Amino acid sequence: NDNFSIKEKKTLNYNTQTEMEDSTRAYNYLVNERCLDPKLVRWGFNTGVIAQDKQNNVCFKWLDNENNIVGVDKRGTGRKAFKQIVEGSKQHSGFHIDIIQDKNIGIRNIVITESPIDALSYYDSHRDLKQTRIASLSGLKLETFKQHILDVGKYNLKLGEDPKEYPLESIVLAVDNDEAGKNFVSSIVNTYENDFT
Repeated sequence: NDNFSIKEKKTLNYNTQTEMEDSTRAYNYLVNERCLDPKLVRWGFNTGVIAQDKQNNVCFKWLDNENNIVGVDKRGTGRKAFKQIVEGSKQHSGFHIDIIQDKNIGIRNIVITESPIDALSYYDSHRDLKQTRIASLSGLKLETFKQHILDVGKYNLKLGEDPKEYPLESIVLAVDNDEAGKNFVSSIVNTYENDFT
């Protein structure tokens, strides 16, 4: 819910010690039930952006530009559709993956999805992406969208690329085609129509 403010910054309630070395349950859920490419899922576990906790939840870690864990989405692997953003996760942040071929140039494209699984699914079916960040909003949150754009700008600035001189080539809103998704797209277009061509 975007209608609240956090008075004090809470510490992220996530401990990597609760991660299971055996991630078979989470792996099987992502590959067999969510139909993600096994290589992509193994990459997620090997790089540490995906983990399985002791309750057999899939944990999608939110990393900042310095690769610090600043939040976590959890998704249950059982029959009940358990979803949680871990307490203390950085407000207006979210899970993302970067597809970078040249580490000397900035991110040129952003793809926005509703969930971490949607982000992985998008990449799974668009393997030709270059210099792209695929970012999850963990819902449809305008402030999180804005923060992802700002974070890409900061990432690019560290490479000496001012966003005014190196504008994004594309922003893709890969959200559900339901009423909420359509309303979100409309709000983005109405808010930013003069900023993009």
